[in-house]
Amino acid sequence: LRDANATALDLKGTDQHIMTTLTTYKFDEEQMASHELDLITGFHLVDSNRRVIVIEGLATGSMQAVQELATEAKAEAINNGQKRTILLNDKLLYPNRLYAHLGADIWPIKLCKPLSKLVSEATNMAGSRGRSE
Repeated sequence: LRDANATALDLKGTDQHIMTTLTTYKFDEEQMASHELDLITGFHLVDSNRRVIVIEGLATGSMQAVQELATEAKAEAINNGQKRTILLNDKLLYPNRLYAHLGADIWPIKLCKPLSKLVSEATNMAGSRGRSE
């Protein structure tokens, strides 16, 4: 995924330089609104039990490579007797990017509690309006 973004932004240099640039890169308004710039943006949730990666990109561009990677990863997991769930919907399209404000790298979000616990707590969904039982 980083290779796709480095190519789209025409970044050159060592792997470390490219990684640092992607990590700190902020899009300007024109780049965020572009329907031609073939970037992958999104975030990566990590808890003690799982990883959830949510990404977006051009359906006719880098997302095709993502679909190929997902298919390969799923087949590899099955061959190795591992459980891996991959949700990918190439029919779900949006007119504008939702995650470009996060930058050119997949934004990592480390959770202090397991995601299953966070979503089961009513106060996390309702703010201060939830009743504890």
